[in-house]
Amino acid sequence: MDDMNIRSDFTKGLISKLVSKAIKDKLGISPTLTFKGPIEFQKDEDYADLDLSVHISIPVSDISKLLKDLI
Repeated sequence: MDDMNIRSDFTKGLISKLVSKAIKDKLGISPTLTFKGPIEFQKDEDYADLDLSVHISIPVSDISKLLKDLI
């Protein structure tokens, strides 16, 4: 079993920016992500588990755009 725990604010900030950019590129919305606790990842032969506490802030206009695209 492989385990990874990320507690560094610098690394969590870097991951947050990368995830925000990927969401913007794929969905066209601009969320702000903030990890509130450590990022914990575990993997075995059958499953990968990701445990995180994240705060996501999205402008209302982006939510409306996303809903219009989905409906």
